Amino acid sequence: MDKSFQDMILKYNKSKGRQIGAFNLKVVLPQSKFELGLFLFDFSLSLRDVLVDNVMGQLERWYFRSLRPEAEVDMKIIDAFGCVLRYRDNPDGVIDDDAQTLIFPTYWPGLILVPMKDVENNHWILAVIHCQKGCASVWDSVSGRYRTRVRTHILSELLKKLDVLLHTTMGSARVGGPIFSLFSVVPSGQVPQQENGHDCGVFVMKFMEWIVDGESPPKSYKVEDAARLDIAIDILTCESNRL
Repeated sequence: MDKSFQDMILKYNKSKGRQIGAFNLKVVLPQSKFELGLFLFDFSLSLRDVLVDNVMGQLERWYFRSLRPEAEVDMKIIDAFGCVLRYRDNPDGVIDDDAQTLIFPTYWPGLILVPMKDVENNHWILAVIHCQKGCASVWDSVSGRYRTRVRTHILSELLKKLDVLLHTTMGSARVGGPIFSLFSVVPSGQVPQQENGHDCGVFVMKFMEWIVDGESPPKSYKVEDAARLDIAIDILTCESNRL
């Protein structure tokens, strides 16, 4: 048995189910979740093993490293979690007129959610596009006047690119659809703020989850290790995973 694997089991037993590898938990982790956590985060196993295969592509064990405590979340993890939420909101996998909230790419649901990377500041934000209202906003876990200008610029550029992308991919089939570049940019309202420089990706995933589940964001939110572990397990075990 590999030493790192033995160490994870030892920590789990000594902590009475409250520690798995680098994850320190406030509640006891069930044995079933512990076994999944071992499978995901025992990095003595091949990092190139493909663990997830869904409509967003394949996900190797390597990418789950970015969900460890205090790590910056990789784009592919955010995409994969978006797929989990799309399946949760629409388990039949069919985009129809009754769909209210879907993660981009899609056509004209009530909302389109687009995770975006502010590359210059190495920071994740979420574009929330209200197709029927003709407006869009950005949910951002870091506030401030400078951030407001950055958000507005990034969102305006995104709306222009959506028009070009959908014209290219849909052509005449897009007739009757919205013209995103004409949408107004509106404030998002209050969303919880992060307390460090590495949790923005987790916040974006939580933003998406609250919207899809029809929940209002809490006034404050702190990313616990359990949240990162739950996201990893949700991605692995979602029925959208074809493996």
